[in-house]
Amino acid sequence: MMMMDPLRTVQDQRSTAFPWRNLALLGCLCLAVLGCKRPPAEEIMPPLPDIPLHLGVTFKHNAHPYELGTIYADAGGHEYRLDTLRFVISAPRAMDHDEVVVEEYPNTCLLVDAAVPNEFLLGVINHQHLHEIRFTTGLEPALNHADPATTPALNTVAPMHGGSQVDGHYFLILAGQVDGNGDGIIDADDPTFSFKCMGDGLQRTGIAPAHADLPDSGPLTSWVLVDMARLMADIDLLNTPSSTGHEPIHVQLMDQLAEAMEQHH
Repeated sequence: MMMMDPLRTVQDQRSTAFPWRNLALLGCLCLAVLGCKRPPAEEIMPPLPDIPLHLGVTFKHNAHPYELGTIYADAGGHEYRLDTLRFVISAPRAMDHDEVVVEEYPNTCLLVDAAVPNEFLLGVINHQHLHEIRFTTGLEPALNHADPATTPALNTVAPMHGGSQVDGHYFLILAGQVDGNGDGIIDADDPTFSFKCMGDGLQRTGIAPAHADLPDSGPLTSWVLVDMARLMADIDLLNTPSSTGHEPIHVQLMDQLAEAMEQHH
């Protein structure tokens, strides 16, 4: 019977075990390397560009474009024509979809005049999305009664000043003529009318919808559409005396101006 060499047996066992040890060590080394591998760096987004933001105002009568001087019928069936339509907008602020203010333009006062195009540069915005622009129709009391000579923000609405700091500014002016004799013609013999809305309590809020992602370059304009049919609703111009102030007719006009600017969005 052949005897096994003990030394050789041990060597054979070691030689058989070494490859498995090597593989185990190699596996541990791979795991260590993988464990120390750094995650990919987060992509750094470039800053959003400053985009010029405009607020525009245009006019319609029901479904049709409106032009100052066009003849329509009032609530009493009298034909009338507006010769002047002006109102003040101030404190516009850009809102995102969550109704968070993303940009404010607090020293901005705008005079909307239906006799001319109305598109105003507010400033710049660099937010990704613009949901709407909210603004005040009229002026905050401190600004309304400020001294125009020392308040540059009021320069743009100077034609609406009432003559004294106590009075402040007109927020809305409507003026024109109404057919007084029912002949269907508006001429020099027909009466005029004028309503000047003035008073801190007449401020209202307006909205210009946008629902837009900001472009890579170039301006973005958010538009307010004023429906003249809603502004002039339920007013008998022939039988409502002209006036200035904050009487019921002025409250009605300011309320209806806010309603005339409402848009479903």
